[in-house]
Amino acid sequence: MLNFAYQSDRGRIQMPDEAIGTRANINHCIALYRVADKYDFPHLHLTTRRISQTELRLWLDGAPQTVTENEPSASSKDFRELVSSIYELPNAALEHPLVAIIMRMTRSCESVKIFDTAGRASTFLADAAKEVPEFGRDLFFHMSKEVKIDEGESREGRRTTELGILVKVKCFSCGKIWSRSCDSPLEGHCLECGSYVEYWETHEWH
Repeated sequence: MLNFAYQSDRGRIQMPDEAIGTRANINHCIALYRVADKYDFPHLHLTTRRISQTELRLWLDGAPQTVTENEPSASSKDFRELVSSIYELPNAALEHPLVAIIMRMTRSCESVKIFDTAGRASTFLADAAKEVPEFGRDLFFHMSKEVKIDEGESREGRRTTELGILVKVKCFSCGKIWSRSCDSPLEGHCLECGSYVEYWETHEWH
């Protein structure tokens, strides 16, 4: 019955907007997750998580196809409202799938990166943490796991120590696991075998 109510004749979830990455679609995903929780419907949970990740990334990145006269790019106020909506769901905490999606976004989405290139904290994250204390708590625990000390050597031969977000990735060609900085380009070559990968984020190893 739920499949019939929320999916189109092509077996896909029906969304309010045809364009991907709109606030209306994201609100719809949250509502769907609430329905899946209420009726204990694992398939709807899984489908909603997958759609939510795509919708959120495009919305936060301000993807060209979603930034129109009717759909402006995400603002700090919009993000605070989104976080507040997610934390109204049952059992919303760091382990919650929708919270986990937002935390993953802090690695690569410019608007919610924990640190920008100048080392400043994201305004979106700071404002949301003030508005939703539970999010601030979870963000702190997430940062404590993600932020690592990266030691190296400068061109002048001086030893350097920096704080950064390091993520383990696995090369599908050689099978080796190594750590890359989230500030590095998404594409690049494996440090072990040199194989080129267009999107390292899909190779994250947990």
